[in-house]
Amino acid sequence: MSTVLTDGLREILGSEGVRSGPEALRPYIDGGGKSTGLIRVLPSDTDQALEVMEFAAAKKLEVFSVRTRYMPDGLEKRSGILIDPARMDYIKNVDARNMMAYIGAGVTFEKLQPHLESAGMKALMPACAESPYVVRSYIDRDILIGAMANRAYQLSIFHALLADGRLWVSGSQQMAEEGHADFREDQGPQLSPFFGASEDIFGIPVYGVVYIYPAREERRVMAFGFNELEKAVDFTYKVCREDHCFEIAGADARFWSVMAGPEKADGLLSSLPPWTVLLSIEHHRELVEMQAGMVESDASSLGGKPLGEDVTSTLGSLLGKPWYRWDRDHHRGATLPVSCYTFAEHVSGALAAGTQAAAASDLDPAGSLFVPVYFGGAFYCESDIYFDPENSERAHGAWRSAYGVILDNDFLVDKPKGELASMVFSRAKPSYLEMIKRVKRILDPEGRLNPGQLLEGV
Repeated sequence: MSTVLTDGLREILGSEGVRSGPEALRPYIDGGGKSTGLIRVLPSDTDQALEVMEFAAAKKLEVFSVRTRYMPDGLEKRSGILIDPARMDYIKNVDARNMMAYIGAGVTFEKLQPHLESAGMKALMPACAESPYVVRSYIDRDILIGAMANRAYQLSIFHALLADGRLWVSGSQQMAEEGHADFREDQGPQLSPFFGASEDIFGIPVYGVVYIYPAREERRVMAFGFNELEKAVDFTYKVCREDHCFEIAGADARFWSVMAGPEKADGLLSSLPPWTVLLSIEHHRELVEMQAGMVESDASSLGGKPLGEDVTSTLGSLLGKPWYRWDRDHHRGATLPVSCYTFAEHVSGALAAGTQAAAASDLDPAGSLFVPVYFGGAFYCESDIYFDPENSERAHGAWRSAYGVILDNDFLVDKPKGELASMVFSRAKPSYLEMIKRVKRILDPEGRLNPGQLLEGV
């Protein structure tokens, strides 16, 4: 990339806001030291980010965004600008009364959490995030451990950079940070949902208003062991339908042991039952006591047994914080999640797709997780394929095989990208893909914003 472009970006951002050469791909786990024609920029606020977009539009540059800690295939071969939200880490307001937090796109869960705690609030945490940023996790629809009785979308309003340097403002109020916006959706078609899990091909989020929740008077963590997956799912479904928990997730011994970390993994694996459901109850003290009794009765009726205090404490320490994909890499070096949504009666089949594919490829036993959404109306199912990076090709073969089974069974695959998007869209009606392309042409007619990141040719 020419020094003329680098110098121009430094005039906007200062030297601290521009990275090139080996530092350009530093945000990615597998990007350190790789050469690229991209210039990574770190705007500190929306105004700087808009100036960068105007600069890129004037120079006809492609613009990419850091969306995950895993580098997209072929990104290092691209040229143009790579927008990194890390310096947009400002927290404008934590509004406990209206249960909303106003934050920049660079705010991580770890940074937001103490601010929420001081206000007596909390946010819902993701179960398999690939980014530490709150706005990114929410706009990309990461599964949330506390989504059982709360809205599926935790982002009330967001602002996004458009390819031509304008600002997209979502939401019915159309509120911008400074009370104005260049682009509005006033009474027209609501296109904002297209931005979710789109790999930023329509716009790059820079700001969001997220929902937050009050910390209750009493909190109790409970864990129950089951010998059969079906019984564990039935118990989870019943607890959700009766609205007797705040957070809840079920998994096999392999998944829980890996999540507990390298120091505790082996000991926990040998002490856990085949399936464990972990949950928390939060409310007034008397109500928590009553609900805990009902939950214990439900577990007992399905053959579930409460786990010991030490094990429950170990698992309970996982709640209330984000679960990242890379936290599981300690087990074998790398992790490939296989995930989908389905109904309670199909959880077993959905999880088997990943576990059987791993076994057939002579890989380590996969770890399995299930999380109910909206009172058990559906279940998120995930099988983690653990592998040594030297066996990456074999692991990806198992990953493809697993998703083939999932798609053959018509389970819902959410937020596909790259190769998986090709698999999903090849089975969808042509009009669905054409709709995505049409919105892309409206918002980014020159195709400069994250080209090929959602799907080749889009």
